Amino acid sequence: MKTQNASIENFIRHIADKKVYIYGLGEVYRQLAARDVYRLIHKSVAGYIDNGKAGQEIMVFDTPCPVHSVECLRAVDGAVVLLCSTKQLDSMYQALCEQNLPDTVECFVLPLIWAVSDGKDDISVMKKILTPDDLPERIDRKIHCFWFSGEEKPEDYRRCIDSWKRVCPDYEIMEWNAENYDCTKAPFMKQAYEKRKWAFVSDYARLDVIYRYGGIYLDMDVELLKRPDAWLKFDAFFNFGTQHDIDLGSGFGSVKENPFVGQLLALYHDRDFCDRDGTPMVWEYVQPVYIRDTFKSRGVRLDGSMQLVDDMLILPRRYHTPVDDFLFDNYVQTEDTVGIHHYNAGWCSEEFLQQRRVKSFWREAAEKLL
Repeated sequence: MKTQNASIENFIRHIADKKVYIYGLGEVYRQLAARDVYRLIHKSVAGYIDNGKAGQEIMVFDTPCPVHSVECLRAVDGAVVLLCSTKQLDSMYQALCEQNLPDTVECFVLPLIWAVSDGKDDISVMKKILTPDDLPERIDRKIHCFWFSGEEKPEDYRRCIDSWKRVCPDYEIMEWNAENYDCTKAPFMKQAYEKRKWAFVSDYARLDVIYRYGGIYLDMDVELLKRPDAWLKFDAFFNFGTQHDIDLGSGFGSVKENPFVGQLLALYHDRDFCDRDGTPMVWEYVQPVYIRDTFKSRGVRLDGSMQLVDDMLILPRRYHTPVDDFLFDNYVQTEDTVGIHHYNAGWCSEEFLQQRRVKSFWREAAEKLL
């Protein structure tokens, strides 16, 4: 068995005339199945594998499909196995190796595919971005950020904020905290604050302040390399993250009282962050997933590509999110990169973060590009 990697576009081209077996039907697969790109992959899918669900059926585009155990691959020749997992990736890969599959079987890993994937540019949009500097700026030169814990900021955060001041000395930096911002104004945010889930407090607050005041929002673990002035010519700008979802934490901006930002903010109105037992519903409110359908309903194609929709600029990930959210490595940074979201991922458990730090084998695999 050969382990290989490719960008999502090259992977789809590669499997056009091959049989693909999807291995792993947990959360990573469910996230893939919810994306538009899955229909292109599904055309080549010959079977589904999950040892914990073997003998059952799953529904794929309203069609029941049987689920097999990994041993079924012993009878397969010339196939592609797509591993869909993060937490169980090591054990699943080991189970594959134990099958002694021939080199005609190729193994790809979905998180590694996302890590090296970037979206296409649009020439017509690029022309508007590169127009003369005398075009009026609509978005104010303000950078908003949040620090609700009251603790001392880590050195990494301070270095990132220093980069804002160095690269954009004429921008106003507005740091919001529990003293100058009302964290109780919405039930969702109030509950997140009481549970000390600062990232989810910010999920609401950043939409709120951008709607009310306009400007740019940046997570404190975003390092600026270049000025974002070109984005200020539009009514709003957003960035794609690693997996073709919009990542607000890497940076977004808007004019004051933008109706679309107000629509995103309204998603949190009258919502509870905790269930009836008081347990935070963390995974239900992962923001890139939670806001996905709202962007789609506005006409944004969630394919990672540069777009201009109702004068909202949508940027491929290399501009602000070149670091992936699995290996935390920088595979798509180019001379176009304006900022780097370093993915502190403070909302995740320490156990989960530790699992993602030990990735030397997978880093090597990520570089085995077609």
